[in-house]
Amino acid sequence: MERKRTHGENVLPSIDSSETRRLKEEFLGGIEELDDLRLGTDVNVWMPPEVEDNISRMGGVRTVPYDEKKEKMTANDCNSLKRMCTLFPRSCYLGGKQSGRVAACRDAWPVIPYDGIIKSIRSMDTLDEYMKDGSWGLFFNREVYEYLMEGIELLGILDEGECLVDAVVDVFTKRIPEFEMEMSMGDLLKILRSNKVIIHELYLDILQLVYDYYYNYISWRSGMMPKGHGQRSKDQIREHVLSVFLGFLELFTLGNEITRELQKNHDFYGEY
Repeated sequence: MERKRTHGENVLPSIDSSETRRLKEEFLGGIEELDDLRLGTDVNVWMPPEVEDNISRMGGVRTVPYDEKKEKMTANDCNSLKRMCTLFPRSCYLGGKQSGRVAACRDAWPVIPYDGIIKSIRSMDTLDEYMKDGSWGLFFNREVYEYLMEGIELLGILDEGECLVDAVVDVFTKRIPEFEMEMSMGDLLKILRSNKVIIHELYLDILQLVYDYYYNYISWRSGMMPKGHGQRSKDQIREHVLSVFLGFLELFTLGNEITRELQKNHDFYGEY
């Protein structure tokens, strides 16, 4: 039964209007949607706003009005918001209470590399297969720090390597109690596989910290140069950080070109 509007209730433009649909598709690029809840769902018609707010809170999305002076939208915040906007477009567009956060995320993280994250997570399912292969023994026995440094050299991101390593250490130390840089890659990958439900959160926290650390480094370095030299816009820094982060994901995607190169290249691993 169609819900009747009460007298005086605001009549907003259709949630399926071409302009709103364009905004949704632009903001939600890369999100995998449930088959029965596609873009343009009518959930905004039948679900009471207070129920929507409660579900949003459960999904980690703040439901109070956005305050740009106090609130920073991180990569993980934007990921949660994108997922909630898939289900509840009413709050995200047409002047809804999340529209300020949507605008902030479109500015801060218009692109989140979901494809690379998904490939890395799915590759964890093949861990046992590779660990049974004796030719991968040296790969899994390497300490995490050594492996990261070898991978950074292979990827050619030496200048950004310190920011990446610091971000990995900070996130994994905070979120994984057993983590140590001296542990083996095999042990770390086993831990990540057993925590697959939060891997995407860990990865996005790393992405955010690499950006923060690298932005601070670039700002410091620019301050040491004559005015007009060495300056980079936030968009340029973000695009560069995204390329570095994609390299990090390659190091944690079993069986791809990079990990196979590290597995077979004994110059990286030394003599045993």
